[in-house]
Amino acid sequence: MRTRSVRAETIAVGFSRRLALMVILVAFAGALQATDLAVIGSVKVNLPLAALAAFSFLAPSLAWYLTLLIVAGFFVRFAPGFDLPLLAFTGVALGAFAASRLAPITPLLGAPLTAAVATVALYLIIDPAFVGETPLTVLAELFYNALVAVLCYFAAVAVPDEK
Repeated sequence: MRTRSVRAETIAVGFSRRLALMVILVAFAGALQATDLAVIGSVKVNLPLAALAAFSFLAPSLAWYLTLLIVAGFFVRFAPGFDLPLLAFTGVALGAFAASRLAPITPLLGAPLTAAVATVALYLIIDPAFVGETPLTVLAELFYNALVAVLCYFAAVAVPDEK
C-alpha cells in the first residue's frame, strides 16, 4: 500500500543528483556573492547570475529553474520587499531561461554567451551610464561571468543525472 501522496511522488521523481548539485552551487554562489571573496581586481563577479545562466540549459523545467532563482534571490537580497536591482536580476534570469529554450545553440556555447548577455542586460537596466563610463570593468565582469558559467556547466554535467 502506498502512503506517499501523488504530489510528493511527482516532486521526488523529478529530483536528481544533478539538480541537487545545481541547488547547492547556486546557494554557494549566492553566499559567496555576499562576501568580498567574489572580487577579482576591482570587479565583483556576479556568481549567481553566471550560475543561473549555465543552469538555464540544464534545468529540466521552469519549475526547477524557478527553484534555483528563488535560492539565488535569497542571497542576492536579504531585506524584504522588491527594488529595481532585484526585479532586474529576476527578469534577466528568466530571460536567460527563455533564451536557453528558444536559441538554437549548444549548451556549452550557450552558457557563457547567455551569461555575457545577461551581464550586459542587467547593467543596462540598473545603471546604463555605468556601461559607458567604465566599459573595461563591464567587459572584465562579462568575461568572468562567462567563465564562471562554463565552470558551473561542467560541474553540473560531470554529475550523472540519475535519481
